[in-house]
Amino acid sequence: MKTYWRARMRTFVTCNRTLLGVLIMWFMVAYLVFIVFLGIDPLRALGHTFYSLEAGDPFSNFYREWGPNIVLGVLIGIIFQNVFDKSFPERSCRLMAKEMKDHVVVIGCSHFGRRMVDYLKKTGKPFVLVEHDRNVVDDLLRAGLPIVIDDATQDDALDDASVATASLVIVTVDNLEAELIVTRKVRMRNKTAPLLVRCYRDEFVDILETLGATRILSSSKSLLDQVIAEQKL
Repeated sequence: MKTYWRARMRTFVTCNRTLLGVLIMWFMVAYLVFIVFLGIDPLRALGHTFYSLEAGDPFSNFYREWGPNIVLGVLIGIIFQNVFDKSFPERSCRLMAKEMKDHVVVIGCSHFGRRMVDYLKKTGKPFVLVEHDRNVVDDLLRAGLPIVIDDATQDDALDDASVATASLVIVTVDNLEAELIVTRKVRMRNKTAPLLVRCYRDEFVDILETLGATRILSSSKSLLDQVIAEQKL
């Protein structure tokens, strides 16, 4: 999805930073050797560095013989890393969530939470989903979307979901105690974003509002339409 290309690129660099660092260092050292020790002008040194020009000195011969093997090894390592991330996507999806900004955070993949996520996917709105049950969101993980598999009451889960930089947070967990904890912790991290909380019990509405909720969502067939209209999603 085009919505996530920046986050995907940053995640790719994060996951492969060691291998990419080796590759960059290999080229940089070779380039400096060509210029400083062999006295080749910078433009021609660039050609030698990327194997488009040949020279007869021992270093150049060594570099041309072993360099492609090192580059190939790094590329194979990157391929294996990405195959691993595809097979076990929890890590890369969580790293991707940490890179998000100005997005919607949906906490809890309840019936309403899943409907909201499906709508955000359909419209291309950037979002992060926090859900403790991996089986519930397996299809989203396989699609490489920014998902945090964790208990939303834990600080790490909210931090990795980039709650602090979210433009909207929607809490749809089914556990009332968890709702109270999450509402308080979200508002501590983000003082300005609208914070919508799904709650079925009227006696807790005032408490949730005191903790920082800007809107309490009750049971309604048109609840999704209401949120879309109010938040201009």
